[in-house]
Amino acid sequence: MPEEFIPVALDRFTRADGARTTSRAGGGGGLGLAIVAALAGAAGGSVQLANAPTGGLVVTVRLPLVRV
Repeated sequence: MPEEFIPVALDRFTRADGARTTSRAGGGGGLGLAIVAALAGAAGGSVQLANAPTGGLVVTVRLPLVRV
């Protein structure tokens, strides 16, 4: 993922520039990471994105521990 895209990657309907050239059937609507962030936030958690040094994207989802 382009480094400059990471700060907005969790926003709804955002896609990296290269993904915009792909048809919707082969790409996506730009909602997947936004849904993950919304669900984590609703549970009191968070999501962080970072490029892995060896390639690929690292998505870290943190959720609070709930004791029942």
